[in-house]
Amino acid sequence: MANSELPGPALFTDQQVIAATGMPVDSLRRLITWGAVRPSQSGGGRGRVRLWSTHQALRVCVTSELAAEGYSLRMAHTLAYCLPLTNLMLWFDPEFAKVMARHADSSGKDLVRMLTQRKQPKYWPGPSQYGNSQILILERRLVYSNSSDEEFELVAEIDSERQRVLPVHDPEREVQGDTDDEDPPTIDKTSLLIDRRYLSGKEKRRLEGHEAVIRTQKLDMIMCRSLLSLNLSLSFVLCVRRLQGLKTRFEPGYATYEAEE
Repeated sequence: MANSELPGPALFTDQQVIAATGMPVDSLRRLITWGAVRPSQSGGGRGRVRLWSTHQALRVCVTSELAAEGYSLRMAHTLAYCLPLTNLMLWFDPEFAKVMARHADSSGKDLVRMLTQRKQPKYWPGPSQYGNSQILILERRLVYSNSSDEEFELVAEIDSERQRVLPVHDPEREVQGDTDDEDPPTIDKTSLLIDRRYLSGKEKRRLEGHEAVIRTQKLDMIMCRSLLSLNLSLSFVLCVRRLQGLKTRFEPGYATYEAEE
């Protein structure tokens, strides 16, 4: 079969992305206006519909999850780009996951079933189950991403007075990870609440006085007044299933292992 006849990646409308991510329509429009997100196909002109890839929808999903926790839309967008999520989002693209599952262990095959089976999944992924998918925010200020089941690495600090984010690493790597060499960057870096010197790639922020790595197997071992824990594995599974219109009924609580309906 010629390459031109091969099906392209799945693309989704604004309405599908909004329904899957919980991002309000006005907020999605603001992100587009800022250059904070760039769809695969722009809208307008003779009924041309704006379309999004799974990868782009997952990026919107992260921003939506953070905004739902009370961060401003621009702050949520900025934090999303400070998190090392490029590879993780690939795993949750159904087409990529199917390829990887051929060489994956049972956990990888379970993920493909959660993403693609029409029936209600037997269970949902727990925190830290897949890659660095658990995010901890201590005191609404220190942002950590898990590097293993027991370790969380500091990735950014929020300066609430200045409404700026101090990243540990240049988030340019995340911007580049969302595209290929032939495409322009997926976002306008001026949409990020990060000082220019941290976007140059020449300076690495050292956050003095903070633990660069925290080690814990239980959240109650972390000493802080407030703790936000995000399970992006679960958020991504719900997002991808809703994009595809698959049966998705989720209630928070303890993990259950009931038979599929």
